[in-house]
Amino acid sequence: MVDPFTAGFYSEFGLALRPIQFDIPFRISIIVNDRSATGAAASKVIEAMTDLIGR
Repeated sequence: MVDPFTAGFYSEFGLALRPIQFDIPFRISIIVNDRSATGAAASKVIEAMTDLIGR
């Protein structure tokens, strides 16, 4: 079993997806250093993940 994000990525490479009949909660976290600025690339990743999770 894998989380939906990993499964979605690997489905393009032939991973067979099989639904399960119950929900399994999981948490995704983005950890940043609050003592230094977040770089432009990291900010774009955070924005993309936030958009994806918000769906």
